[in-house]
Amino acid sequence: MELNYLLDTDVISEPFKLRPSRTLLRHLAKHTGQMAIASTTWFELTSGVENMPEGKKKTARREMLGDIRKLTPILAYDDRAAGWHGEEHIRLSKNGKRIPLADGQIAAVARMNNLTLVTANVKDFERFHGLTVENWMRA
Repeated sequence: MELNYLLDTDVISEPFKLRPSRTLLRHLAKHTGQMAIASTTWFELTSGVENMPEGKKKTARREMLGDIRKLTPILAYDDRAAGWHGEEHIRLSKNGKRIPLADGQIAAVARMNNLTLVTANVKDFERFHGLTVENWMRA
C-alpha cells in the first residue's frame, strides 16, 4: 500500500491514552498501511519514554514503541528535508513567525515525501508553504 500520511507525535501517541479519540481511531483503522512517522517523532517518543521513572508504565510504553516500530515506517529527516526546512525557517522568521525545530523537521519530512501531515496542532503547521495538513481528532 502507498504511504499517504505522516503522523505527528500527538497523533501517534493518542491511541495509547486511557481515553483516546474515537474519531482518530476510526481514521487510523481506515488508513492502515498508508501512514508513517518522521525520525523526529521517533526521537520525541523514545526520549519521552526513557525520561519516565522505571516501572510498569515505562515498560508498557517501551512495548508500545516496539509496536510502533514494527507497524509504522520511520522516515528520515534527510538533506532534502533539511534544505526545504532551512528555506521555510528563513521565510517564516522574516515574517516574525518562530517555529519549533521539531515541528519544522516533521513538516519537512511530510513535504519532501508528498505526504499529508496529520496533527491536532494544525495551527503549528499551516504556516508552511506547500504542506497539506489534516486533523483526524475532530469529528
